[in-house]
Amino acid sequence: LGILPTGTGNDFARSLGIPDDLDAALDRALEAEPAPIDLGRAGDAPFAGIAGVGIVADVLTYLHHFSRRYRGNWVYPWAVLRTVASYRPLHVSIESPTGSFEGPAMIALAANAPRFGGGMLAAPEASMRDGLLDVVVLGETSRAGLVGLLPRVYRGTHLSDPRCLSFRASRIHLTSDPGAVVYADGEALPAETGGGVEISVDPAALRVAV
Repeated sequence: LGILPTGTGNDFARSLGIPDDLDAALDRALEAEPAPIDLGRAGDAPFAGIAGVGIVADVLTYLHHFSRRYRGNWVYPWAVLRTVASYRPLHVSIESPTGSFEGPAMIALAANAPRFGGGMLAAPEASMRDGLLDVVVLGETSRAGLVGLLPRVYRGTHLSDPRCLSFRASRIHLTSDPGAVVYADGEALPAETGGGVEISVDPAALRVAV
């Protein structure tokens, strides 16, 4: 698989170290040796980057409309600021052999790759080659607290905040409020998965020219 950075945020390409320049990325796709990378699965839906619930779902819903007219990394923080004003935390339950969470959360995600949202380092230590997902949960916080944390998410320094929980797992069961939207790589999963979904990783499932 060769990756060309022609998307809105190009997080998948950047997580693999693929150049932003299209010609350089094309050269990489044609000439580089293929390497195995992991692939996540949320229910039956594959994902390369991140799957989860919370404010990210509202942000992505907004972006699906907004980014039809505008492009660039700036649309992501703009969408976050637009959605924070009306967002309410979800009740989230995460179960796995290596970690768990139960309670209100602003964001709960399982990351195969470190980046999403046009450069946010949501899971800064995530690797596509370790056979594990990095689970990150941001517990309940105020709107001002969420906005204040955003710069740290871009720098990848937020995990030291006491409101954040992180651990690694090969598989989790994620349950949230009825009707909650589960997203995988920016796409909404079928409505019936909103109540609970199994999120797992397939090690070395893809071969990518990197």
